[in-house]
Amino acid sequence: MCDLTKLVMGMARQSPPRVNFYLDQRLNSASTVQEVMTAAVAPHRLPPQEADELVHLRDELSRLQTRCEDAERDLANEVQLRTAAEPDSVRSTEDFYTIHDANQDLRTENEELVARIRELDITVAEQVHGVHRLKDRCRSSDADCAAVMRFVAQERERMKAGLKVYNAELAKLSTRNSMTEGSLRRANSVLRQNSAKHGLNTDALIFSTAGLSASGLDWKLLGLGPDHTGLLWLLPPNSRSEGSVGEGSVPPAAEVSASLSKAPLGSGSSSEGPASTRSFGP
Repeated sequence: MCDLTKLVMGMARQSPPRVNFYLDQRLNSASTVQEVMTAAVAPHRLPPQEADELVHLRDELSRLQTRCEDAERDLANEVQLRTAAEPDSVRSTEDFYTIHDANQDLRTENEELVARIRELDITVAEQVHGVHRLKDRCRSSDADCAAVMRFVAQERERMKAGLKVYNAELAKLSTRNSMTEGSLRRANSVLRQNSAKHGLNTDALIFSTAGLSASGLDWKLLGLGPDHTGLLWLLPPNSRSEGSVGEGSVPPAAEVSASLSKAPLGSGSSSEGPASTRSFGP
């Protein structure tokens, strides 16, 4: 049908023959009946100004179409790039949220560490305050110890001086005691000699002064034999020598035991002299 239309139109244009390259080009490039019919009609001629403006608009349209095609290509490239970058973006987003969570954890740990550090600072401040108080107490204790040491040194010196005085007094008392003991021994020996001469028993007087009797004594506990021979050591040496003169005389031990049995016990007048002599002290 299209070819038939082209043939008709070609025959119609042969007489009178006309030459229109633009129409011929449009007719040759037509592919449908409508395009053939459009190509057969000569276009309306525009004024030169409108034709120039139309050319200018066509050029502008071509330029815009070119820019639009370039923009479409750039958009396609960008879409491809975005499509290719989308996994990277997702991965980057996941990494960002992971790092954000880690950062939040680090912030929480940092806050906990800061709170712990504050608590430790408070504890250290309390310990420093306690150390200062201990230092103050140590200073006061050192001062007290120094005062006590001075007091102890003073008391030691005072005790040394007192001990010196006490030792001097003790030496004096021991000297007086030794002198008194010597005088007592001499008085005792003189008393025994006089008692032996006058027939007095000083031992019986001493026992009677103490409230003892010869029959109530355990002579074994006193270290005496059954015949009371241990009393010979109680007699002065003169009595021993006098008692041992002659074989037929009575032994001194027998005389002493007889005198012990015959002597009155508990007599206050006879016991005051020897008892007071024995109990005399410094």
